Amino acid sequence: MLATDAPDHECLLFKIELLAGMLEEADAEDAERVSTVRKDARRLLTSGSA
Repeated sequence: MLATDAPDHECLLFKIELLAGMLEEADAEDAERVSTVRKDARRLLTSGSA
């Protein structure tokens, strides 16, 4: 699923959430950095959404 092109912002955010969750579960070295990207994605991709 992660290798599939995201057709819209909602799908892109889902992919970022999925990846961040996978890295956190695995206690991966990059989990904290991806978590920062996740926060940016939530803020930027959901602005104006209610």
